[in-house]
Amino acid sequence: MAKKKTFGLPTGLPLADIVKEGEAEAGSFVMEILPIARIELDPDNPRCLGLNPVNPRKLDVADRLYERKKTALDSIEELAINIARFKVQQPIKVYQHDKGYRIVFGERRYLASILAGEKTIPAWVLPDRPKFLRTLQFSENEHHDKLDAWERLESVRAMVGEFESYEEEMIRSATTLAEVTGLKLSMANNYFDLIRGPDDVREALQTRAITNIQLAAEIAREPDFTKRQAA
Repeated sequence: MAKKKTFGLPTGLPLADIVKEGEAEAGSFVMEILPIARIELDPDNPRCLGLNPVNPRKLDVADRLYERKKTALDSIEELAINIARFKVQQPIKVYQHDKGYRIVFGERRYLASILAGEKTIPAWVLPDRPKFLRTLQFSENEHHDKLDAWERLESVRAMVGEFESYEEEMIRSATTLAEVTGLKLSMANNYFDLIRGPDDVREALQTRAITNIQLAAEIAREPDFTKRQAA
């Protein structure tokens, strides 16, 4: 017997199965060699390196995220050296968007290919935007990229927004959040309290004044603004 569906997806499924269902919504995909000039980053992907594809090496030392972007650039420079020698071995994934393509995942390989002077890149091409795009990106980021606390929160918030938008129903508990994201209940509790909690705590995560999800959640549970500021 099929399990009861929540937000269009069977409850209790591992995240990998949710990802497969999300991909199926976009139809079959094929591998192609695409011109890099026709590919663009997803501006709403919570996992954002913050580097400009036109000139990834151009950084502003006055940017409060300069150090983080510099670290990302250094890593991509190393990948670019490898790509210059051996090309891209693992295709990125994109979907058709307007007259070009938008990245589902593979931002580092895309930027590194630009630095390496490549004009084309192998890509799995979906004909349409996946219905559960943010879930696909969250799964990929969890497996291959180290997100900081703010990016992780934004990833979860994006998934929540996606589910609520499609199903026109609110995620009203940490238990439901755990079901639709595949997170452990203890972590889902933290994210739920942050998503539904005060703006000032989320702002502290965004500015990296707080860099730990559990600590941020504990502060968010404090109803007194003055006490939160002193924490």
